[in-house]
Amino acid sequence: MPPLDPIAIAEREIEAGALLLQHALPPDRLRNTVYRALLKGRAVVLWPTRGSACAASVRAGFAAAVEAADLYFPGAQVAVPAGDYDGQCLYVIHPIRTPLTLDNCPPGDDYRYRRKLLAAGVADGLSICGLTPSQIAAIEHQQSVALPRAYAAFLAECGRAAGRLCGDCHFFYPSLKGLKQDALEMLEEARQEAQDYTDFHDFHLPANAFVMATYQGYQFLYCLCDGADDPAVYACIVGSAPIPLHDSCSAYLDALIG
Repeated sequence: MPPLDPIAIAEREIEAGALLLQHALPPDRLRNTVYRALLKGRAVVLWPTRGSACAASVRAGFAAAVEAADLYFPGAQVAVPAGDYDGQCLYVIHPIRTPLTLDNCPPGDDYRYRRKLLAAGVADGLSICGLTPSQIAAIEHQQSVALPRAYAAFLAECGRAAGRLCGDCHFFYPSLKGLKQDALEMLEEARQEAQDYTDFHDFHLPANAFVMATYQGYQFLYCLCDGADDPAVYACIVGSAPIPLHDSCSAYLDALIG
């Protein structure tokens, strides 16, 4: 078998119409550019110029784009492994060759919720989109919590889109970043109008609450980020006391998808 010639592979892909990126872009723009190309079925060649290849930010940005491609496009192939070839840092990313289906969905915990969504007929392989670690960190920062492991795993698989799941409420990124503030405003508004409730309950959302969904401006779901890997989920209709909904985040998500 002839040795791998990554330079030749990259050149062939470029001739075949691959998107060529040679300079670092801002992280979000770089990920979006790669995403749009793969969505259209184009390969992407990340091949910085010799001048920019020595910059650590270029290597880090390109590596993050490869990681994001794997999250957004399960089955995308990095044809040339990360590394230096002839002194050049080079990546070639192929789009999905076959759509993700229940038959070809890989085993393991990293695809747990994608398999459930496909089995339930709620989504197809192209309508499921996960979050990058930096996007999950942004949610944690905005809600001032450290997310439970079980819910962070769901977000990594399906945190941006999951077919028809929860199309009638605020549930996905980027809305997730602002849901805690939305819930606090709902509760405060109810306090201002307490006289309009027959049996008003003045509920104060704990500081370590993670608000995972809101609905129609008066309902929300939350869990407490107390260090547990898979904490219970509660439902709150403003003006009323919250009620336990499920014993764990994973049980809630399983029931939601099922």
